[in-house]
Amino acid sequence: MNNKHTLIVFQRGFISVKKSLCLFVLLFLVTIIPAHAVSKQDDIIIIVPHKKEPYLSIINSIQRDLSSQKNLNSRVFDLSFLRKNPRKHLNDKKLVISIGTKAIDFYLSSNFNSPFIISLTTKSALTAITSKTKTNLSSNRSFVGGVSLDQPSRRYAKLAKLIKPKITSIGVALGPISRFKKESIDKELKQIGAKVNIVNIAYKDNPVKKLRTLFQNNQLVVVFPDKAEFNRSLARWVISLSYKYQVPVISYSKKYADAGALISLYSSPTQIAKQTTEMAFSYLQHGFKPKLLLTPKYFDIRINQSVNQALEINLPEKTELLQRLNRVLP
Repeated sequence: MNNKHTLIVFQRGFISVKKSLCLFVLLFLVTIIPAHAVSKQDDIIIIVPHKKEPYLSIINSIQRDLSSQKNLNSRVFDLSFLRKNPRKHLNDKKLVISIGTKAIDFYLSSNFNSPFIISLTTKSALTAITSKTKTNLSSNRSFVGGVSLDQPSRRYAKLAKLIKPKITSIGVALGPISRFKKESIDKELKQIGAKVNIVNIAYKDNPVKKLRTLFQNNQLVVVFPDKAEFNRSLARWVISLSYKYQVPVISYSKKYADAGALISLYSSPTQIAKQTTEMAFSYLQHGFKPKLLLTPKYFDIRINQSVNQALEINLPEKTELLQRLNRVLP
């Protein structure tokens, strides 16, 4: 009898403990689910065309900076993944960062509702995307801002002045896209007191004929970036004529300087990432929206020392030249 009573008491106690445990688990889930939901809302999503360079460097830099804020969780998706089921990953997020022209095109074409930042594109490429997608970024409430790859023309002008302090004439080669910036380029370059001679080169033109005129009549030539295929076809003629006429070239990429331009002015992926993260923090912490595609705040230069010696330019060391360039710029 005592054993039977003991068993009944034990069973009742076990059931009571089981009920209490179930209640505890239920309360835990009720507590944790809203918190998890908020975490999902707080996600920062980074979109890239693919997870290779130069995007990999940008991803690593942005995520490293974001990790300094413990309440921010970031995830990276490439386009091959997002095209399968994008909406659940990109809607109702705290912030989406689209990096590169293809990622920006994808986001704008898909009509998502999350606030977004765009980065690593050019103004001309963005204009083409917004025209195609019929997007007006200035009136888009979700648009936070962006960081462009385009160096400001005044930066090229100041660099030209540092290379040749007594410069009186600058030649500029523009392509099918960059030609639309002719007025602003002309205005900025004239600020250093030099005459500016600009040639527009179309696909149907003979580039050698127009470029030869630039190199024959100017002390320095500046080449602005355009479409990739146009850039490649023009570069070999620019380098060849630079050697022939002993006229230095300012270009826009490290590879251009390595190929034979005197100096290149550009922003590295890490520098673009830094400015992009600063914009993200400014929005997340203060709600600030510049609503503009900003020019790069951080930049670098690459000097081809062989060309420097061959043309007897005698440029100072890179560190000193960068310091001077930063001093004369606002």
